[in-house]
Amino acid sequence: MYGGKEHRTPAPGSAAQEKLSLDIMKNMSYLHKILNKGGHMSYRKAQQFVYFKDLKKGDTIKTNHLHPLHHVTAKLLESPKQGRGTKDTILCEVHGSQLGLFDEAGSIYSKQALLRLNADGTSWSRIIHDV
Repeated sequence: MYGGKEHRTPAPGSAAQEKLSLDIMKNMSYLHKILNKGGHMSYRKAQQFVYFKDLKKGDTIKTNHLHPLHHVTAKLLESPKQGRGTKDTILCEVHGSQLGLFDEAGSIYSKQALLRLNADGTSWSRIIHDV
């Protein structure tokens, strides 16, 4: 007995078991929506991917350049392509004001670019570096 009531699990296949399963699924969906609202949980929103070499000047990206757990947005000031390969560092305008720092232009390592804003302006694509 716990708290004055006896805890019983509904029998498998019963209507009570099906209702309990639906309630659990609804709660999990609700929790998933809550977790997606955090800035550092953005990977869950990323359903597509884009290769690093396909980024262009002017793209908006998310980077962990200023803090490993909190991603900030940055605008690319140059293309990452360089001759036949890609650059190890790219010039960006980083919006540090999202973390209480200054907005500045500077170089970031290419591996720190994590997500790119899609053309629709609402969804993010994961950046793949290994090609």
